[in-house]
Amino acid sequence: MLALKMLLRSWRGGQLGLIFASLVLAVAVVTSVALLAERVERALVKESSSFLAADLVVSSSVAIDPTWLERAQKMGVRTAQKASFGSMTFAGDEMHLASIKAVESSYPLRGAVKRSTVPFATDELDIEAVASGPQSGELWVDSRLLPLLNIELGDSIDVGDGSFNVSHILIEEPDSGSSFSAFGARILMNWSDLPASGVIQPGSRVSYRFLIAASEGQEDNFETYVDWLKQQLDIHDRLITPDEAQASIASTMDKGRRFLLLAGSIGVVLAGIALALASHHFANGQLLQVALFKSWGISASRVRKLYFQQIILLGIAGSVVGLLIGWSFHQLLISVVRDWLPITLPAAGSRPWITGFATGILCLLGFTLPALWHLPTQSPLAVLRRDSQAKSLNSLIRGSLGVLTVARFTLLV
Repeated sequence: MLALKMLLRSWRGGQLGLIFASLVLAVAVVTSVALLAERVERALVKESSSFLAADLVVSSSVAIDPTWLERAQKMGVRTAQKASFGSMTFAGDEMHLASIKAVESSYPLRGAVKRSTVPFATDELDIEAVASGPQSGELWVDSRLLPLLNIELGDSIDVGDGSFNVSHILIEEPDSGSSFSAFGARILMNWSDLPASGVIQPGSRVSYRFLIAASEGQEDNFETYVDWLKQQLDIHDRLITPDEAQASIASTMDKGRRFLLLAGSIGVVLAGIALALASHHFANGQLLQVALFKSWGISASRVRKLYFQQIILLGIAGSVVGLLIGWSFHQLLISVVRDWLPITLPAAGSRPWITGFATGILCLLGFTLPALWHLPTQSPLAVLRRDSQAKSLNSLIRGSLGVLTVARFTLLV
């Protein structure tokens, strides 16, 4: 294949080094960022089913209607209630405005609560995952509450009118991303302790949530119950589904991915400028070669086809190398930020690879092809007369094509 032979000869002559390096840089930057963003996005969406701690949640500003609980029990639907509010806590002369969440013993319906007996625990060996909340009379508290109230595990603190034993350190709840965590140190208490504490009074600002989940083998009853429940909701209630949670997470991550890729487009622009300059230098070095082709009777269309084939081959090779380097660099990025990632990242899909490969092809077509476009118009007389040279495309046209390439890239990501 003549195009391949010409490409190899130009490579050995060192005429394609800068073009190839610029192409690899553009592809590697986009691929590494796209792979990292894709894997983080997939991991968060995968975990979103447990973010609700249930299959469905009804959020309300008023207490849950008891008839909802009675009907759920009759239909075999698992339920759990929780109430989130802020309240002062006391230990001796110390006090703190804490963020308290009271949950029934059936909480969580999905996922697990992580607790520990070691304050500020980070070692997995010190952390225990359990399928229920604290027992009546117990509190699980955020690690930072201990120094704030100057207490230790086993001590008692006052919440409202009640005194409760601090039995465990609260590490994480499945639905810890709710607004409940926006206050002070977190406290998890048992639902049955609410009356004894007396913290909820008329006019108190409380967020109620009604968690429901299907029992094994009772999926049809669950769907029937959900249809009935939807008809009972009023202006105080809002039904939260896993699809909504996933859509919110996916939307947030998509915006983050686009931001990262647009930031990476700066590297693409710089690589594109290098491509344009290197391609212009390469085209000037090919003028005599094209004049020889024309003197041998090779048509302009055949010459254009030869150089177009070279661009495609160079684009494929550079994109493949850029994909490999981008994958290696994204692994390096993950190793650097792994300590800040609380979840295991799944493998990425095909989208980052397609985006990276398309970036390489777009860069070549937008920055390299315009610099070579005038070569087929070269006169055979240039073999004898160096002043008989074809004029390259107007710099304004080439610049416009470059801008269009970058704009197309932004639409691609």
